[in-house]
Amino acid sequence: MGENKPKTFLDTLNEIINKAIAKGWVSMADLMRSSDCLIETIKNDAEVMKEFEKNNIMTQEDYVSFETAKLLKEKGFDADIDLWYDSDGEIFHLYHYDYNATKHFAYVQCPTLQMAMKWLRETHSILLVVDYDYECTDTSYCYKIYRLGEHGKPERVAIKGVSYDKDNNPTEHIVGWRDFELSYSDYGTYEEACEAGIRYCLENLI
Repeated sequence: MGENKPKTFLDTLNEIINKAIAKGWVSMADLMRSSDCLIETIKNDAEVMKEFEKNNIMTQEDYVSFETAKLLKEKGFDADIDLWYDSDGEIFHLYHYDYNATKHFAYVQCPTLQMAMKWLRETHSILLVVDYDYECTDTSYCYKIYRLGEHGKPERVAIKGVSYDKDNNPTEHIVGWRDFELSYSDYGTYEEACEAGIRYCLENLI
């Protein structure tokens, strides 16, 4: 994924207004009053503008992908953040959002990889760790998943192996135990490993 500068709130304001009115979710007067308030806040708040400038130069690798963001929403992720994906997977800023107003739109929050990992850890007791094992290849990153139990003690994970009888019929059995689940693939960057680990947790553990 390369650089993808997010839209500003003003870029998406007309889209929001037109869709909301067409669907009959809100009246023109109500929506325009809310929009005017948000625009005035953005224009006059120097800290907000400074934050926008900072986020505007970040690369998309710092954030979860559009597909992962949709999975996060399905699993209940909701945080006080300003970056969102629109229905086309483009990033934009939406300041001081109201969940009741935005739930009608096909928009999903766009957290950083670290925010998603923190949510997994604090909400579901899933610790995702990215490790590095250099083996003279360009895919040296992997992830480990710890399921934290009582007092933070990791749950034991079975290591399974396969044996074959004389007729070459396979039999799966446990050959050992460890404190974490290891990724089956290796990845070229830290961010790719984070993204893959988050996706795995959302699809298989929650």
